[in-house]
Amino acid sequence: MAYKDLRQYLERLEVKGLLKWIEREVDPEWEISCMNRSVLHGLPEGKRFALGFRRVKGFPGKALVVGAVGISLAHVAAAMETTSEGEALLQKMSAGLSHPIAPKIVARGPCKEVICKGDDVDVRRFPAVVWSPGKDAGPYFTPMWFTRDPETGRRNIGIYRSQVKGRHKLAIWTPQDAQRNISRWFAQGKPCPAALVIGADPAFYLAAGSKMPYGFDESEAAGGLRGEAVELISCETVPLEVPATAEIVIEGEFHPGDLEPEGPFGEFTGYMAASSVPMPVLTVTCITHRRDPIALGLSAQFPLSESSILRQATREASVFKHMRHELMFDWVRDFHFPVSGGTWGWSWIKIRKIGGPQVERAVAALIAYMGTGAGKWIVVCDDDVDIRDPFAREWVLSYRVRPEHDIRVVDGVDAMPLDPSAGSPEETAKRGRGGLSGRVVIDATYKWRYPEISLPPREMLQQVRQRWQEDGLPPLGELWFPCEWR
Repeated sequence: MAYKDLRQYLERLEVKGLLKWIEREVDPEWEISCMNRSVLHGLPEGKRFALGFRRVKGFPGKALVVGAVGISLAHVAAAMETTSEGEALLQKMSAGLSHPIAPKIVARGPCKEVICKGDDVDVRRFPAVVWSPGKDAGPYFTPMWFTRDPETGRRNIGIYRSQVKGRHKLAIWTPQDAQRNISRWFAQGKPCPAALVIGADPAFYLAAGSKMPYGFDESEAAGGLRGEAVELISCETVPLEVPATAEIVIEGEFHPGDLEPEGPFGEFTGYMAASSVPMPVLTVTCITHRRDPIALGLSAQFPLSESSILRQATREASVFKHMRHELMFDWVRDFHFPVSGGTWGWSWIKIRKIGGPQVERAVAALIAYMGTGAGKWIVVCDDDVDIRDPFAREWVLSYRVRPEHDIRVVDGVDAMPLDPSAGSPEETAKRGRGGLSGRVVIDATYKWRYPEISLPPREMLQQVRQRWQEDGLPPLGELWFPCEWR
């Protein structure tokens, strides 16, 4: 049964020990970010938890939760109502994205328990966080943005940072599809309607974080991921629909030429984004919310971060869906974006060799689908390797790659706008978001028959394990090896 709203999901996390509530007052200017960082860098993956704050300084009666959707893969799995991780989670999410379900439009919903218009509009009443204390331009929401193509009517949902600029102003950094929609409205000489959502059913966040072709409605993907249609409700002042059970909805319009400096902001690369750049400003027309709303925040910044873990799970599933279900590459066995690269730097593809130029086909498919998001380093290896394990990845690069033959450097690749290695700050300022970089493609597959793996046969290891306790030795954990062997 799908979660009915964010609150039911948070209750499930709490029962599982994946959410801890803090009852004392905390400061969103620095303390929340530092506590979130402490969980990410002070606890192993299997012991991380989201943090809930009932008393946020300056925001009486407004609770805030951070880390609920992606502070660990266990949280992503919980959002998918499963305990599976790794390849099993990838396949479950990929199957959901491959079977979208159209949303259901409803007339009433909890998101309109309180409606604020006119002089009652003030986005500063809701908790926003300074994620890089002393470095960010100010407090930010990390919400989902809802926009629509004015020509096709297709909606788009994306997760974009939003800087609080005043009581009824928000600046948005607009990459990808949201920028395309805004530009199309402006080309018609019209303002672009938009709505941002702070807190909703986690399926929306998983769908919004995925990589889908332009024109694909992420609300349909959310339905596929949860196994039943999501419920949407019409906004009060703009022609858009948003989750009926959302915690907070901020409606407004982008107007042509209305730009304000946005940033700097700590990015997923592990570095601060460039200093302030003019970006579109949303003029807020209405705010609706639930009574005693619970805001949801997602950290970006240095990896590990919630955004990189969430993006890892959703974009791996998107690529796997494309290769397995659309291109019918059934020989692609797994796909992995390591979070160390912010889910951008590295791409690993695991294949089962059947003949022909499989490495080239897999790499071409990835680049065609993801563009600059395909990564700077692309590695293809055989299906006996656990590409989700760092040791296994390094082992494969050490002994299945001939650098002079198996590594190809590609010049003239579009630079990822936030990659600081693509050029100096002065060069970046001159070229704007454009510019060229490079990419490395590595064939780490077997080229011929190798010697046998130098490990004992598995059945012998199993016999030893059965006698382990009889020998008076301390308990063993699950045996781990970087590859499969006989």
